[in-house]
Amino acid sequence: MKKLGFLIIVLMIFSACSWFDGDQLAQQGVAQFGVSNARLQKTVSTPTPDHVRISYINSASELISDELELSLFNTTYLSEPLMLNIGDYSLEEFIVCDANDSVIYLSPKTGSDKADLVSQPLPLIFTVLKDSTIQIIPEVVRVDINDTPENFGYTEFGFEIIGDNEGFVRCMNQFGFDVFKILAGNPIDSAQNNFISPISLNYALGMLYNATGGNTSDMLKRVMHLDAYTDPERNVMYKQYKEYLYDQASEIEFALAHAIWYLPGYDIYNSYLSTCRYYFDSKISELNFSGDPQGAADTINQWCADNTNDRIDHVVDASEMPPKVLVLGNATYFKGDFKVSMDTSITMPADFVASDGDTVTCDMMCSQSVMYIKRYHNETIEVVSIPFGEQENYLMTLILPEIPIDEFVESMDIQDWEYWMDNSINEGIFLHFPKIKVDTLYNMKETMEKLGAAQLFTDPDLSRMTPNDGLFVGTFKHAAFLKVDEKGAEAAAVTIIGIDIGIHTNDTVRFDKPFLLVLQEAETKAILFIGRFDKVKQIID
Repeated sequence: MKKLGFLIIVLMIFSACSWFDGDQLAQQGVAQFGVSNARLQKTVSTPTPDHVRISYINSASELISDELELSLFNTTYLSEPLMLNIGDYSLEEFIVCDANDSVIYLSPKTGSDKADLVSQPLPLIFTVLKDSTIQIIPEVVRVDINDTPENFGYTEFGFEIIGDNEGFVRCMNQFGFDVFKILAGNPIDSAQNNFISPISLNYALGMLYNATGGNTSDMLKRVMHLDAYTDPERNVMYKQYKEYLYDQASEIEFALAHAIWYLPGYDIYNSYLSTCRYYFDSKISELNFSGDPQGAADTINQWCADNTNDRIDHVVDASEMPPKVLVLGNATYFKGDFKVSMDTSITMPADFVASDGDTVTCDMMCSQSVMYIKRYHNETIEVVSIPFGEQENYLMTLILPEIPIDEFVESMDIQDWEYWMDNSINEGIFLHFPKIKVDTLYNMKETMEKLGAAQLFTDPDLSRMTPNDGLFVGTFKHAAFLKVDEKGAEAAAVTIIGIDIGIHTNDTVRFDKPFLLVLQEAETKAILFIGRFDKVKQIID
């Protein structure tokens, strides 16, 4: 590749009063940052530069970051003027973004894999002079599908953002409750049981969000309760919170996997694929949906099985494949042993009274001795949290209401959840709890429509994914699995989105009527899975 030098242009200001006032005139000059349109490695599908993010070091050795809008002047995209004190500066980072804030070009740093593609990689030294404007035009390299920030010498595709785990988790939990209330009001099996993974849904929709623009982006932000965050903040928090969950999982098995399959030859923006690859660690590959629909369905289902310990092995059918141009997926897997396991020898058949009054036989596990666990209770509710592992980083929380479970689910909200968790204390109890084995599969279209996201299924704006129109979400499925026995719990979930053309007491707490079950991360209270169990029958493996 031909190497091109960067440009530094100094323009004398003859009418400085338009930018400076009073004493500032003797102290400051103006810098503009730009990109040469003639030098950009563009294709038909490359978005237009809209703004740049820069980081520079001033004469006081302070690292400063800024975001500047770009405008096209002749053959150069130039930023708005930036007023700086006179002196020497070092440009440390230069990131070119499109109108949807996706990274499309970067200026590589010295020593990076991409540094040899330019004649003068960062940092670049420039000097701001009195009564002058300096234009800094660094060389940039297009971000491709397989590129990571590290290839260019960066740590992130943007400025460092400190993840707001507490606020981010609260948004994810709120969306989880919204979905759960709708699905729990429409049980999919005769036993009236429901089980979903809010975190799987959130991460899958996070990837979809990065494809959307305009009103569709605004709609998804509202539905997911994430409208207080910018796009860079949102993506960094998805990445950082996934890393946090892994850090907390030293005593359990936990995994979040992501994949994108797209139709060969279809025009998908590299910037979209690169964003998903970096922030979600998405595995990206081509898949011939229309030419080999059975093979495409088998590939997706096999990926589901591979990433859920074979617990979920069939989510999509061949008949769904022909209209697809892109499919994205999340797989979430959890398996952990209780800190104190229950004795299998004392598990016995017992009555379980369903909400419709039917009595069914379940396998009731019983603690042989007092269990000291987190508990919140009053005259209307019983909440207990069973820890996994010695560090107790993950919990299984059981919620037993006194009122009918339908009425309870309809009335519960995130404030209730946070209050129960914040006010749980260690208490000693004897615990009686049924073994569970359940799997669910939901078509999420009606649920998302009820939440206000109907546009996804009609005419969504997917302008950050492709320049093509006429696309919509044709498949939105969510599958989940749960098994709880004397040793611990195993849970899995898959979300597939397809784009078509306590006070010390020794009470006994017995879960023998409809209850809720939650698998959560202990510190942030993130809801990994949540389920309603109305009829718990004996398990016949």
